Amino acid sequence: MFRVFGQWQYKINEKLKLNSGISGLYLGLNKSLSIEPRLGLSYRINDKNNIAIAYGRHSQMQPLPIYFSIDRNATAEQNALNKELDFIKSHHYVFSYTHHFTNKLKLKSELYYQNLSSIAVDPNEGHFSALNIGADFSFPKNTGLLNNGTGKNYGMEFTLQKNLHKGFYFLLTSSIFQSKYKGSDKIERNTYYNSNYVVNGLVGKEFEINKNLYLTIDSKFTYAGGKKHTPIDLQASINNNEETLNNTKIFESQYAPYIRPDLKIGVKTNVKKTTHTFSIDLQNFIGRKNVFTEIYNDQTQSVKTLYQRGFFPDVRYQIVF
Repeated sequence: MFRVFGQWQYKINEKLKLNSGISGLYLGLNKSLSIEPRLGLSYRINDKNNIAIAYGRHSQMQPLPIYFSIDRNATAEQNALNKELDFIKSHHYVFSYTHHFTNKLKLKSELYYQNLSSIAVDPNEGHFSALNIGADFSFPKNTGLLNNGTGKNYGMEFTLQKNLHKGFYFLLTSSIFQSKYKGSDKIERNTYYNSNYVVNGLVGKEFEINKNLYLTIDSKFTYAGGKKHTPIDLQASINNNEETLNNTKIFESQYAPYIRPDLKIGVKTNVKKTTHTFSIDLQNFIGRKNVFTEIYNDQTQSVKTLYQRGFFPDVRYQIVF
């Protein structure tokens, strides 16, 4: 894989600035080549307000294992097709607005739309798309894939940020979005990653006990929509004696929201040429049981829910020279 790029910035006047660039991507495996223009225009309304628009064409490899998938039941021609897959391509469009309350506090809002194409899909399995690969930490063995898939992502993001000042900082981000795809059957569906919303918060404070000793308190919070999944067909699983998904409802179900608060308390001391830090990170300190996945249990002939790790304390001691 080779990538080259160049960029150029031109200040049209005191308020208007142009950012442009071009990127080239080449994959030696199958000689895929992509030339990607980028363009952005920002306008400073005044000292506190700024707007910007941007466009970019972006490409990336298909998930690496896909190129080398082998199906022992497929023909040599079908197995060879995956190696010839072109890049996934996307057109990105962004509009943003930034307001500076002070030189330490700002709010940024952003609207975006991504139009994806050339996604690897399976002509014999209509709902399959490379966009969903890796969702379950495994890779499919599908071969004979073609670059016929499409997708789109669009949404709105907000970021409220206070830079570190007098030992205090915070960062709050939120996003509302949609993520859709079409496989070879041309039916639009949710992607696995279409959780629809996510909110993240960071806040921290450093207390000076004396000039060489500090108490630090940091917290982090995440609240996000549960991941999409395809429900298990319980009766079919019982009849087949193995887990069978309801493929008429691909990614139509959604798990409960993901909630995780973390709290870290630490002591930092500065001595000659070194800094010593001792901290206790209380991850998911409320013990929230966030869903990881559902599986079919053939012993009980029922659907079992597996959960992610609950409360976990992480104790650290660090020396920085």
